[in-house]
Amino acid sequence: MRSAAMVLMAITCAACRERPAPTEERYADGSRKARGVWAPGDDGRRRVGQWTFWYPNGQKKAEGDYAFGRDDGRLDELGIPVDGQRGEWLGWYENGQRAFAYRLDGDGRHVGLSQRWHKNGKLAVEASPPDRNGRIVVRQWRADGTTWLESSQDADGELDGNLVEWDGAGDVVRVETYEHGKPICRGKACRAP
Repeated sequence: MRSAAMVLMAITCAACRERPAPTEERYADGSRKARGVWAPGDDGRRRVGQWTFWYPNGQKKAEGDYAFGRDDGRLDELGIPVDGQRGEWLGWYENGQRAFAYRLDGDGRHVGLSQRWHKNGKLAVEASPPDRNGRIVVRQWRADGTTWLESSQDADGELDGNLVEWDGAGDVVRVETYEHGKPICRGKACRAP
């Protein structure tokens, strides 16, 4: 009886140490779609570790790390599952141009510089690293490279500080000041940068 219990414990412990093997998902034509590790979770399978995604033409779409990401249907603009994303993420458009680059902390919040590009390769959005109060500055550009918007956001993502908009010729067309999401000044009375 005692030896049977020891054998059962040894088998159970060996199963606990097994690491899930990488899996490769494919499109209907057989080309690579995704490669990564699925691990069991309390509510179904979860993405863990490094994952890479491809377009049907073979161009890499995105790569980054997951920490127990659920397959909950939430996708970013390239169709990449967002739940559980952690660490550095890089993405590309189907034409090979960079689409995004950002880093996420253990709670899935952006840390460091976050950037998104237009399909033509010009910078579209840049968000500064959060300051000690969690506040970030977001700058946006049009596809032709001209400045469009600049705003400050608090740790909750609410506008906090100036929002400035420029027209295509580079002239300021709007200035608004916010405090934790509430407008406190609009128009010419606000201070433009």
